[in-house]
Amino acid sequence: MKHYILSITVLCLTFIGCSRQSVPDGFPAKLVPVTITITKAGTPVAGASVSLLEEQPAKYFILGNADATGMATPETSINAYSRLGVPPGKYRMTVSMRLISTIEDPPMEASDAERKAVQAKKDKELVEWTKKNPVPPDWPDISKTPLQLTISDKGGDFKVEIDAPGTFTQ
Repeated sequence: MKHYILSITVLCLTFIGCSRQSVPDGFPAKLVPVTITITKAGTPVAGASVSLLEEQPAKYFILGNADATGMATPETSINAYSRLGVPPGKYRMTVSMRLISTIEDPPMEASDAERKAVQAKKDKELVEWTKKNPVPPDWPDISKTPLQLTISDKGGDFKVEIDAPGTFTQ
């Protein structure tokens, strides 16, 4: 009976020990809580993706997606290891939106004419979406974005108004 209990204990400790994911090399030692709320004319921009890039290249990346209130809570990640928060520092920020098409692809057996008709619908959908996309064209491009952000040791809540590019309130 003692061997049985010892075996169960060792097995449980093995699973507990092995289930913890170790911190990867290059992952920041300190993360602080950050929220970024994106609005246009006071209206939340739901579905916007935010990325923060340090001036010095790092092994990790920082991403967040805005919810229905326009608020993104960025996570810092290396591969599959991810934690809420951002390391303090200076960043360039990109904001982008992605079109999720409502038009289904044609079936495999579709003719060329059917494929071209579906593609024409998708092209028209993209043109219409581009006209309505609230994100300015330079904001998704890291080399052109005017957005810069400094995260203090305390973190913060940042507000980005699309009609006033590059300005933040905290």
